[in-house]
Amino acid sequence: MLSWSLKRRFTYIITTLTVLAVLVAWWLFVTYYEPPTCFDGKQNATEAGVDCGGDCLYLCPFQSSDPVVLFSRSFEIANGVYSAVAYIENPNFDIGVQNIKYIFKLYDASNQLIAEREGTTFITAGKISPIFEGGIQTEGGKEPRRTFFELIDENKWTKVVPTSESPFIVKDKNLTSADTRPRLSAVLENRTVEEFKDVEVVTVIFNANRNAIATSRTFVDLLPRKSEVDLVFTWPQPLETELEACTVPVDVMLLLDTSGSMNNDGDDPPQPLTDAKNAAADFLSRLTAQDRAGLITFATDSTIAQSFSNNHEATTNILNAVSILPEEELGATNPGAGIFDAYRVLQSDERNREGVEKVLVLLTDGIANEPEEPGGEPYALSAAAAAKQLGYKVYTIGLGEEVNSAFLQQLASTPQSLDERYFYKAGTSKDLIGVYENISDAICERGPAIIDVIPRVPDRVVE
Repeated sequence: MLSWSLKRRFTYIITTLTVLAVLVAWWLFVTYYEPPTCFDGKQNATEAGVDCGGDCLYLCPFQSSDPVVLFSRSFEIANGVYSAVAYIENPNFDIGVQNIKYIFKLYDASNQLIAEREGTTFITAGKISPIFEGGIQTEGGKEPRRTFFELIDENKWTKVVPTSESPFIVKDKNLTSADTRPRLSAVLENRTVEEFKDVEVVTVIFNANRNAIATSRTFVDLLPRKSEVDLVFTWPQPLETELEACTVPVDVMLLLDTSGSMNNDGDDPPQPLTDAKNAAADFLSRLTAQDRAGLITFATDSTIAQSFSNNHEATTNILNAVSILPEEELGATNPGAGIFDAYRVLQSDERNREGVEKVLVLLTDGIANEPEEPGGEPYALSAAAAAKQLGYKVYTIGLGEEVNSAFLQQLASTPQSLDERYFYKAGTSKDLIGVYENISDAICERGPAIIDVIPRVPDRVVE
């Protein structure tokens, strides 16, 4: 048994050691502890991912749907100087971006990069955000034939206060002098009791099929509550002579000859294949988000390179990658296989749409000599007849002097009037751009112009 004094001494020692241990632990905690933050590169505290979700400002990628680039286009405003615009659809009702980087890239007819421009913008929740860049100078004043847009920031999405409708009304839109010095006037009304500063207003003029033909931007420094302001946009050059364009959506399947003869005019790059791909890419660039396109290549046999899609940029990328296989250098030409593949795509299309123009565009530079039985031409003609039975219009393009023009004319749809044309003869590959442009115009049912005037202010972030 310990004496009372020894017990007391032992208690003092234990208490002293305990106090010292607490003090050391406290000093170590204060000195070395780093509280979790949304910028420490770790998933901790309430975070749903690394530095995202929970109490963090930015959401994790899996907490939002990706924005959709509906289209991106560029327009000449002076010699070698262009404006570019992209329409970004945000499918998230209550999620937006306050500050995000982007890049425009402009390519010429040979798919060479001739200009690029970076910038920052915001994306509103549940709406379409037009992104505008002006004064883009191209390399050597070259004309862009394709405009690429990409958001290049990640982890920028935040919860915002959703709005059921815009605080603004755009009214009294009036486009004048379109064929000389175009001028668009409109009135922007603030219908709320809130004052707005630095309101960005982007306008885009479309053909009726929403094929953009012009764009511009202005800023309203101050828009007081319950007030309105006049807007004016001008362009130094005439717009299209006809502001009308296609009103009926199109499902179009491009069929491209990739037999060995398609590089007889040159190996680096392969010609006429390269010119044919560039012309087809230009055709795709004229389609809108409501149109769908696919791609089939054919030589001795055929390949469905792309089924129907309204992602024309993806289809163009697949088209650009098309090449002539080594085994086809001495192969045959089987357009019938390509048409039958198009027929199968039609029959299996789960999204077969009513009231949509259906089109086949076939390009070849040779004679249909495959299959041997029943023969390349009869086989192709039976394939075309099946496609026509499904309501497809068949356009054919004969490239060079080795084609059988009479057969290609028979393969194509039959004109119902003097204005219709379904067979085209291209003497050289340089003529193909014009041929595809003619077909693009031919499949278009005209309608009136559409004018978008879109005022933009950032959403409020949820505190």
